[in-house]
Amino acid sequence: MRQKLVDLLTKYRSLLLVGVGLPVGFVFDAVLRARARAYELLGAAPERHDEKVREIQEQVRRWASQPASERKPMCTDRRTWMNLSTRFEPKHTWHKVRMGALRDVLGLDEQARTVRVEPFVTVGQAMRFLAQRGYMLAVHLEIADATIGGLALAAGMTTHSHKVGMLFETVVAYEVVLADGSLVRVTKDSHPDLFRAMGWSHGTLGLLVGVELAVVPIKKYVHMRYVPVHSQQGYCDEMYRLANADDAPHFLEATVYAKDRAVIMCGDFADEPEGPPSGPRSTTSAAGTSRGSTSTSRRSPSAAATSTSRCRTTSSATTAASSGWWRT
Repeated sequence: MRQKLVDLLTKYRSLLLVGVGLPVGFVFDAVLRARARAYELLGAAPERHDEKVREIQEQVRRWASQPASERKPMCTDRRTWMNLSTRFEPKHTWHKVRMGALRDVLGLDEQARTVRVEPFVTVGQAMRFLAQRGYMLAVHLEIADATIGGLALAAGMTTHSHKVGMLFETVVAYEVVLADGSLVRVTKDSHPDLFRAMGWSHGTLGLLVGVELAVVPIKKYVHMRYVPVHSQQGYCDEMYRLANADDAPHFLEATVYAKDRAVIMCGDFADEPEGPPSGPRSTTSAAGTSRGSTSTSRRSPSAAATSTSRCRTTSSATTAASSGWWRT
C-alpha cells in the first residue's frame, strides 16, 4: 500500500507541486516576510545588543560549568528547516543556546565603508537598510532569506566575488563568544589565526554574535550586457578573461543552457541610462563579423543585477550581444 501511494504521488507530482506546493509555499513565504518586516518596523532593538550578548555568554558559562561527561554538544536554537542546507542535525538532543534575538542591523560606518550586523540579519534586511543610504553588501546574494552570519562562516559568494572574493573575505571583524563564555572581537590583527579560520568553520569555533563587513556604493542603474556563447571552451575562456581583466565588470555571471550553449551576463553601475537606440547596434566578434545588438530599459528589483558594457565578444563562438538597463 505504501509503495502504491509513493508511485501515485510520483506520477502526479507536477500537479501536486503546482496545485498544492506552490500556493502553500507562497503563503508561507508571505507570512515570514510580513513577520520580518513587522519586526524591522516595530521590534528592532539594536541598542540592546550588548545585553543580548551578555545573556548568551551566561548560557555558555552554565554549559561550561557542567562536568565534561555531562555536556551535550552545543548549538544555536535556529530551527533546522530554516537552514540553507541539506543536512538536518538532531538539535533536539543537543544543548541549544537561545540566539534568535540577534537579528538587528547595528550601524553603518560610511567612512570605513563597513556595516555591523547581528548574525541572523538576512541579506534582504541588510539590503533594505543599506540601499536607502546608497550602499550594498560587497558580496550580495540573490537569496534574500540567507543570514549574513551563516554566509560569513560558510561559503557565501555572488556575482561580484571575482573582485572581492567570498563573503567571509569581506569581513573586517567577527564578534565571537568562545566555549568558556568569553567575548572576543576577532580581526586579522588581534587574532590572526582565528580570523583566518572563521570562514568555512560553519560555527564550530564559537558562537557568532556580531559581524562587521564591507559595503560598496551603488548607483541608480546597472548597465546590463548579455553575450551568447556557443562552445564550452568559449564561455570558459571568456569568463576567465572577464574576471581577470583590469577593467573587469562589477557583476559577472553566466547561465549554461547546454554543454556548448551559454549566456554570459556582465554589468556595471551607471548614473543614468543612455536610452534605447532607435535600431540595432552593431558588435564585432573576434572573427570580424558584425551582428545586431538590441537595448532595452528595465527596472531592477535589487542592486544585485548582473552585467556591463565591457562584456566584449572575443571568441569566434560568441554571437550577438544585447544590453539593457536595470534600475537599482
